[in-house]
Order: sequence, then structure tokens, then C-alpha cells
Amino acid sequence: MKKRQKQILNYIFNNQNIDFYYILRKFNISKRTLYYDIENINYEIKKFGKVEKIDNLLIYCGSDEIKNEFNFNTKNFEDIE
Repeated sequence: MKKRQKQILNYIFNNQNIDFYYILRKFNISKRTLYYDIENINYEIKKFGKVEKIDNLLIYCGSDEIKNEFNFNTKNFEDIE
């Protein structure tokens, strides 16, 4: 998983959900790029759950075990530079 994709997933974990357009602005990426990132994230995390876009929100649906598997420290994950 790319660094940006891990950061997106971490934003979702920290906030329970995150605005789709906030992520576009935060990472300065296109909608298509974000959709590709979500597709790649979902491929990597398929055994735990998936990220869904519901009413312009990105939401993680699945097990919290993913945080241990990917070594997420939800409060101290490095931010975008």
C-alpha cells in the first residue's frame, strides 16, 4: 500500500469517517485518483473489511484487527508533507 493510501486509511480510522472532498483537497488529487486509491486500499485490506463511499463520506466497514496488522498508531501516524 502506498504511503498516501495508508494516510487516507488512517484519516478514516481517526475520524470514523471522512469527507470525500476533504481528502481530495488535503492530498491535492483528482476524484479518479482517489477512486483508484480506494480500490487499492480495499484490495490490501480485503480480509479485514473495506472502505466505502456513502453520501460523500469515506467509511471503513470491518474489523478493528486491521490497525494491528498494518501497525497503525491512529494518533501519531505521520501526516502528509
